[in-house]
Amino acid sequence: MIKTEKSDGGDYTVEVSNVAGHSSCDASVTVLDQIIKPSFTRKLTETEGIKGSCAHLECLVSGSLPMTIQWYKDETEIQTCQKYKCTFFENVAFLEIGCLDSRDSGSYTCVAENEAGSAQCSGSLCVKEAPRILEKPDSKNALPGSKVRFTLRVSGTPPLAIKWFKNKKEILPSAKCSVIKDNTSSSLELFSAKTSDSGEYVCEVQNAVGSASCKAALFVKEPPFFTEKPEAVSLVSVGGSKVFECKVAGTPEISMKWFKDGVQIRQSLKYKISFFTSVAVLEVCVVSQQDSGKYFCEASNEAGTESCIFELVVKEPPSFVEELSSLEVVKGSTAAFASKVAGSAPFSVTWSKDKKAILSSQKYIIVDSENVGLKIQDCDVDDVGTYQCVVANEVGSCSGSVVLSLKGWFYR
Repeated sequence: MIKTEKSDGGDYTVEVSNVAGHSSCDASVTVLDQIIKPSFTRKLTETEGIKGSCAHLECLVSGSLPMTIQWYKDETEIQTCQKYKCTFFENVAFLEIGCLDSRDSGSYTCVAENEAGSAQCSGSLCVKEAPRILEKPDSKNALPGSKVRFTLRVSGTPPLAIKWFKNKKEILPSAKCSVIKDNTSSSLELFSAKTSDSGEYVCEVQNAVGSASCKAALFVKEPPFFTEKPEAVSLVSVGGSKVFECKVAGTPEISMKWFKDGVQIRQSLKYKISFFTSVAVLEVCVVSQQDSGKYFCEASNEAGTESCIFELVVKEPPSFVEELSSLEVVKGSTAAFASKVAGSAPFSVTWSKDKKAILSSQKYIIVDSENVGLKIQDCDVDDVGTYQCVVANEVGSCSGSVVLSLKGWFYR
């Protein structure tokens, strides 16, 4: 090393030439009276970085060259490597830290040294982590009335803001649900699930450097319910047939059962049972009066049971056990037509003469019970003719015709 003197200060020119030409450059040299100890004119400050990114620490140093720069983290010397890059250019000391993680947080110190002495300054680096969902909540199927809990685990730099949403509306703790959260996890619990709780649930996690979200679906199974039912009471005639239909909705699979007076009905020649595209059918074939009674249809699935009740009334249409007989009576006497009727009461009995309705009066007495009849008081010529009796109930009717004539009366 050549020792400089005060007189070595001044302007210097360097010239380079060859046969093709020449070039030169100038430089100025100042020889100081003494070597100046390093000092920091811009010190390290508190720095924040995001996990996975790079951080840059820098400070400005003054003092006489040559000078060495060394970096430390928590009193451990840093060596230039793939993770750490140290540079010193134009009195600026740089430390670049790549692929940050939480372990890079801490205190960093820069030490500058020359022949006159050394100086140092320190600053802190805080590596912040954006939220990351470590464990997502699972989608669920649930039964009505059951408890449902969604949970997730998260990482990230506190404080973390965690919110749950359904249909873009934030879910807050209430009598129906609870929301529990801390800096590592959160849970949403529904105390008693309803079908209206079905849908997509979203959890959003935020902090100062980022956000993350996840989704989970809830399907609350719907118990069966009837959208169409048979009439409350159905009438049918003996020997006919009756078809009952129920339309049911709810979460599959739905099973259907039919009962009469509390006894389950099975498929047979008497009963035809089917269930297709949500329509349950029961056909009662060749009905008799023993088929009258209370029927109900029961629909059930994993979520619950629903039933509907209806009544079948089987009635026998009226019929004459004995045919009405024509009469020949003496003028001024009483004529009485009578017959016994079989079938299901009550009956509606109507009489007519020559197609004109007869009403009850002192002249005409109508009997409309199980024994039907007509009494005609004080018969005369005007009462001669053809009489018709019609007996009806809710499922049918029968009729008969008779002739009334007067003894010893000649007709022209």
